[in-house]
Amino acid sequence: MRATLVIFSPICYSEAMEKRQGFTLVEILIVVLIIGVLAALAFPQYQKSMIRAKNREAILALRTIAKGIEMYNLANGPLPQVRSNDFSILDISIPKSKNWEYMFFCFDEHKACYITAENPKGESMAPDKKYYTLSLGTNEQGQAEFPIEIEENYNTMEEDENGEERVFYHASNLVSADFCKQVGGFPTEEGYCTIE
Repeated sequence: MRATLVIFSPICYSEAMEKRQGFTLVEILIVVLIIGVLAALAFPQYQKSMIRAKNREAILALRTIAKGIEMYNLANGPLPQVRSNDFSILDISIPKSKNWEYMFFCFDEHKACYITAENPKGESMAPDKKYYTLSLGTNEQGQAEFPIEIEENYNTMEEDENGEERVFYHASNLVSADFCKQVGGFPTEEGYCTIE
């Protein structure tokens, strides 16, 4: 038996390459399909991680505001009736956020405060589009009453008593389990949604 040695010259190789110019349409479609499937599997996880990161930012700010209210209460007694996003009253600083607007409301009659983190005004405030607010209350001693709750919010365009169209704000702390999970919360048996 005689072995034959075949040597490919550069000329033969270039002739073979001329015959095969690129990928076939089927090969390209298969690659696109694989990329699409991988993206579809990864996108929900990416969305969840973005919501968790956004919520962590708000949780940290709410805790800081609650601690400021508690320290104010220890030094001066309960805060007077106030609705504000000026945290210098509490001798704390909350950085500006593109994700949240922070406010605190205090009530003379209850000697307690209510702290909120709300989506900034914009497309989240569009009529009939649901968005959520994180809220935390404090007691008479200014101490935070955990857990932080998620409220479901939406706005509607309605006519007021003068017949003019106005935006009406709707909020509820009774939240559907689906919406609660969608925004990174944990539904309770009572119908509330907590974040921690």
